[in-house]
Amino acid sequence: MGMRQICFGDWVFEPGTCSLARGAERDVLEPRVSDLLEFFLLNPDEVHSHDRLVDIVWQGHVVSDEAVRRAVSVLRRAANGALSPFIRTIYKRGYLASFPAGPSPRHAQPSTERLIEDCDASLAVCISMPSPGVLRAREALDCLRNALELDPRLLEVLTPAAARRVLR
Repeated sequence: MGMRQICFGDWVFEPGTCSLARGAERDVLEPRVSDLLEFFLLNPDEVHSHDRLVDIVWQGHVVSDEAVRRAVSVLRRAANGALSPFIRTIYKRGYLASFPAGPSPRHAQPSTERLIEDCDASLAVCISMPSPGVLRAREALDCLRNALELDPRLLEVLTPAAARRVLR
């Protein structure tokens, strides 16, 4: 099974290895900075307050404002500063991360619709059936988890409740 990847623009981010790559460029991030990037990538175009970042990225541990600012600063400087334009500070509110859309055309991947068509029947059952039997649900969730590892964009087609259940 391949490592989970999140693609944006020409970038490929692997949360499991904390690595960020574009072409031959590769940068390994600190684990907390990697968690922050993953959070921003999974929750783009929203203003995230210090408290929300602490709750999610620092898992509720007590950290100073400076620790959060430092992690954001390190993330902006990652890959020779290439991420800086994507992360804005919103005065007195938090941070707003807006990343370029999926892979560029030269790295084009199949559409979400095509990905759904390519998944096996148990994935279709998981998405379409509100309450399948327990054994069938487990099989479908395992299949869906495997599919998400291959292409996280499948999360776009799941309802928020289904996505939370799958990611548990």
